[in-house]
Amino acid sequence: MTYELAKRLFKAGFPFKSPYVWLIDDGDETELVSVMKSTKYSRSLTPLPTLSELIGACGDRFLSLARPHDDHNQTAYWEANGMGGEFPQIRHENVSTKGDTPEEAVANLWLKLHES
Repeated sequence: MTYELAKRLFKAGFPFKSPYVWLIDDGDETELVSVMKSTKYSRSLTPLPTLSELIGACGDRFLSLARPHDDHNQTAYWEANGMGGEFPQIRHENVSTKGDTPEEAVANLWLKLHES
């Protein structure tokens, strides 16, 4: 997952549960660091959710995660699907998002489901 996407999740109020893995962006590159180092990098740290946390945060609105293959372009990507819309008509709108990794696809889905 990119630092920018993790930061978008953080700013959107994603319910992070695991405090152990963070992304740091020093301007030139992004790397994983443990929470033990967080005081040194406090201004550029963003928590990194696990795939399980991302799916769990989507709740009952999460439907599926798949890796379709585009034969025409010979590219593969991850696609997450969920139920959108407002309550109580939540099941009337299917939402689909893509990503280079399963985590990115589901993170994008969570963001899409929580747009205001």
